[in-house]
Amino acid sequence: MWQQYNELGGAVDHNDQPNPGNPAYLAALQNLDGDMPQYISDNTDDEISHAAFLTAYLKSKGVVPVDLTPFAGLQGSQATGANKSAGRITNLLSLNVDTSWYFRYRSAQNPDLGAAFPQLLNIVNQPGIPINDTDTPPGTPVSLFQPPITDPKARRMQAIANTAGPNPPSHAAKITAQSNNNAMASACSRRVMNSAATIATATENTAIE
Repeated sequence: MWQQYNELGGAVDHNDQPNPGNPAYLAALQNLDGDMPQYISDNTDDEISHAAFLTAYLKSKGVVPVDLTPFAGLQGSQATGANKSAGRITNLLSLNVDTSWYFRYRSAQNPDLGAAFPQLLNIVNQPGIPINDTDTPPGTPVSLFQPPITDPKARRMQAIANTAGPNPPSHAAKITAQSNNNAMASACSRRVMNSAATIATATENTAIE
């Protein structure tokens, strides 16, 4: 997941070099927070290091590390900046975002005791990253992202960045992203008895992707 965000909107690439990414997406993300690209890159590095640590731990215990490559069968973004040929485990092109946290964090009621909260906004089946260059041209002038945004292409890209916003900045919003069927969950669950770290590694690897 984080790799997909980083390819398009991170400050640096996987080699820690300045990331050209998707210029229009970067501009839209920075409307939310000027440090957003760096935040995305830092979190991507964190997830990679977590997975590397857990993998090394499993090997030290004689356990075969988790390999999720066979489950990376989803097509990702075809927009400028994305690794277009990479298979994906998580689909950031069609997200359902739970925005009830806005009311939950302001309420004295406890969701663990059955309290339910309405959605602040209804975000259903919306992309959190650019889909392709036709839908959101990467060369849209940065000046068009200055509020109030009136250009249709810039407004579209800003809406996509706004959908991603609740996920990278705070983890406060629950994102429902399509995974590559239930086979991955089934395969992981069968290994629970081998090592709890095996499941943790699978979780980290999914977060990275």
